[in-house]
Amino acid sequence: MYIDSVTEKNIPQLTLPTDEFDEMMHMSAAHLVSLLRSAVLSPERAGRFRPMPPAEHDAYRVSMTSGRIDIRLFSAGRTVFRVSFVRAEL
Repeated sequence: MYIDSVTEKNIPQLTLPTDEFDEMMHMSAAHLVSLLRSAVLSPERAGRFRPMPPAEHDAYRVSMTSGRIDIRLFSAGRTVFRVSFVRAEL
């Protein structure tokens, strides 16, 4: 999938520091999406985040680097939101 860098800057992003980052790095993509859906995207929790994640999306893509876990939310083939989990600083 081609991602236009100008469009990329306009995608809402939520960065969440977490103490469980090291454990999350060993989880499967399906497990990470499940965690995201229960901890961030559920209707009772989504409202506490700014920017607020969209209620409507139809796919996910998980990517991991040494310092972050990115989960992109897609709607109709376009990225509509990105959640990044990072290690909580001490």
